Amino acid sequence: MALWQYVLIFVVSAAVVSYLALSRPILMHLSQPPLNKSVYQHWQLLMRSSRGDALWQAELTAVSSYPWVICLSFIVIEPYQRHLSVTVFRDQVSAEHWRELTILANTISH
Repeated sequence: MALWQYVLIFVVSAAVVSYLALSRPILMHLSQPPLNKSVYQHWQLLMRSSRGDALWQAELTAVSSYPWVICLSFIVIEPYQRHLSVTVFRDQVSAEHWRELTILANTISH
């Protein structure tokens, strides 16, 4: 192949990787519902996307807890309905937040 073909392949690959990285929303903050509400409803997720930061409302559908990771599944209500799975690794949060997430996971799974 000619040099220009390699350059074209590199440019297209870089554009696809950039698009995929920016189109997937990133969880910035997670707030559980008030204590007088169901643990499954009224979750607030601060999400960063290519359009900026936005507060999403969601309902918790499932929690899976493992020694080093907790997986949370949501159905987003606002801004538009969709399924969202969030994976939180133990080294991504403080010890106190990890303890709180572990208590939540154990409460929901029992």
